[in-house]
Amino acid sequence: MGNKIRIKRENNQGIVILKVLSLFRDKNLIKSLQEVSEFMKKYEKEDEVTINCDSQNIDEIKSSLEEENIKYIIL
Repeated sequence: MGNKIRIKRENNQGIVILKVLSLFRDKNLIKSLQEVSEFMKKYEKEDEVTINCDSQNIDEIKSSLEEENIKYIIL
């Protein structure tokens, strides 16, 4: 079963979304630069972005986000 990770602008003032998306790309949650671009556009429009994540990788992803002081919500 998969999870979703939501990043909201209001909870992450001062965090550059490209930094967050590159972290997701490094973990293979985002596969291409085109997807990065689409997520950036969505973040600019909606002030949040939601990424699908495998249950097996969720702890590793959470740890990486916490190391970067990025606030997130697991759905």
